[in-house]
Amino acid sequence: RNRMLPITFDGPAPAVGTEVLNGELRAGEVMTGQDGAAMALLRLDRLDGPLTVDGRPVSVHRPDFLPEPAA
Repeated sequence: RNRMLPITFDGPAPAVGTEVLNGELRAGEVMTGQDGAAMALLRLDRLDGPLTVDGRPVSVHRPDFLPEPAA
């Protein structure tokens, strides 16, 4: 399943369509953004682990209605 989720990162926004990666796996893509923040369409099953966009670390901000994955 996919969801639009806010992401944050350092620096300028990546181009629309830039892949968000979890290791070498595609976790989603950037849909819109500005310096330091963007909205991305992300696969929920690939949110665990370090995410990157253009080689930069990304933090995903989960809304309260989206539970954390089971440990």
